[in-house]
Amino acid sequence: MHPLKKYLLEHDIEVQEFAKQIEVSREYLSMIFKGTRRPSPDVALDIEKATNGEIKAEWLIFPERYKNEIEEYLNKNCSTCEAAT
Repeated sequence: MHPLKKYLLEHDIEVQEFAKQIEVSREYLSMIFKGTRRPSPDVALDIEKATNGEIKAEWLIFPERYKNEIEEYLNKNCSTCEAAT
């Protein structure tokens, strides 16, 4: 699961609502979730701000470099996430 998707599930935030908050399309956000598109640095920073720093911009821009941190975040308990996978 993508860390941003986990964040949205944990905080009960709709994808459309979050996309509107950071001023991107739902489709763009879906491409980020699927790994077919990386966000621009500006969008990555907007995501970091919107998640109060829980999702790091560098995770989104350089996922290979931060693989261990991302896996640690994903392995934290989230009962809502388990039901969604």
